[in-house]
Amino acid sequence: FYDEDNNMMVLRGLVQDVSDYILTQKQLVEANDEMEHFVYRANHDIKGPLATIKGLIYIETIKGNTNDPVLNKISSLVDSLASKINKLLLVNEILNYKYNESEVKLGEVFKEALAVISKIKGYEAVSIHLKVDDTFTIQSDKILLKHILVNVLDNAIIFRSKAEAYIHININLQDNFYLIEVEDNGEGIPEMQIPQVFERNYRGSIKSEGAGMGLFIVKKCMEILNGEVEIRSFPDKGTTVYLKLPHHWE
Repeated sequence: FYDEDNNMMVLRGLVQDVSDYILTQKQLVEANDEMEHFVYRANHDIKGPLATIKGLIYIETIKGNTNDPVLNKISSLVDSLASKINKLLLVNEILNYKYNESEVKLGEVFKEALAVISKIKGYEAVSIHLKVDDTFTIQSDKILLKHILVNVLDNAIIFRSKAEAYIHININLQDNFYLIEVEDNGEGIPEMQIPQVFERNYRGSIKSEGAGMGLFIVKKCMEILNGEVEIRSFPDKGTTVYLKLPHHWE
């Protein structure tokens, strides 16, 4: 407050001690660093024994025990656990990811994603049809795009139809975005469960042996890319995943 000659007479203000806030922020950063260290250390400590078990199973199979139900079950459990560990690591990576833009050919990244899922159990039982113009390119992050496609296709294979299973992939160029449609004729999802499928650790079917991370990873990657993902599904008829990606990241 000033007098008539513009001399300060009274000063009123607020002093806030932010020491606790700064300390809390520092503790959060340290906790996050410790969690990252724990995740990677756990990965190393668990994967080593898993690789050993897998090696022992391989030795037994070359001895002729290829049809041993116990060995086959152990092998399947080892693969499932390794897959869960990889998904947990991927989630940790994505939550701390730094966007890296480049010009990406959509046909090329799809072929790379298909090469990854060709190693997934059940792949050989599904007929996959890809329709994409080789000239389609996008300014985006190739690593995130690949994670999105692999996890969408992985889900379609896991929940495939028991007979004549297929996955149809169509990519259409719109005004300012690409629309990718991944359609399957699998077991489908009840309408009331669709809003939950993007949640971490959500498993809506007893058929799922995974960690419930696939569509959570897809959602998080799409958020980084400023894209949108939508699912339409009908039980026992199939599911279509719609991925809407802008031509350029902003």
